[in-house]
Amino acid sequence: MGALGIFALPNFISPDGDASGALIFLGSIILATIVAYLFTLLFYKEEANVESTSSTLLSKPYGVLKDSTVYSPLSGEVLPLEEAQDAAFSEGALGQGVMILPNENIVYAPFDGKVKMIFPTKHAIGLEDEAGVEVLIHVGIDTVELQGEGFSTNLKVGDTVKKGQEILRFDKEFIQASGFSLQTPIVVTNSNDFTDVLELKKGEIIANEALLTVTA
Repeated sequence: MGALGIFALPNFISPDGDASGALIFLGSIILATIVAYLFTLLFYKEEANVESTSSTLLSKPYGVLKDSTVYSPLSGEVLPLEEAQDAAFSEGALGQGVMILPNENIVYAPFDGKVKMIFPTKHAIGLEDEAGVEVLIHVGIDTVELQGEGFSTNLKVGDTVKKGQEILRFDKEFIQASGFSLQTPIVVTNSNDFTDVLELKKGEIIANEALLTVTA
């Protein structure tokens, strides 16, 4: 119909006065309107608030992230992550968090969640809680070189864990005698998905005491 809209109808009247073309065209308009109306009744559904939903997804990529507490998986001394002898941790390349110098040989689950990753050498384990916080617990520095000797766990990827549950054991004396540091980084590997990772404890800490708050 072009820019003229309904006023284009006279264009379909032939020069000799035959208006059948205009009537057919008018009938087509009426039919198209009815069909569109019926299709709308049949298939239209109310949409969610697109602006609100988009805003939420932009700020929280997984749509479920919320504030979360990470409890200490170890008893020992809390140290700044910047003091780690491994640059990948000290420079924050693997995420924000802290480091613990353990005084016992048991690692406990820092929250209710599931096992996301276990290194074949069992010196490190990754967990995720129901709020979407992913935490890596890396026992010792460069202990991957021990090829699993001195470490044990009965867990496997996909297992669920409860806060305070034993998840890994290690031989402190053997690790130290082998010349490796016991510095144990605890980092939120998806820190960039959250607003901040706040340290709750300095100095001595006992296992299952609040260690970090992750703010959405």
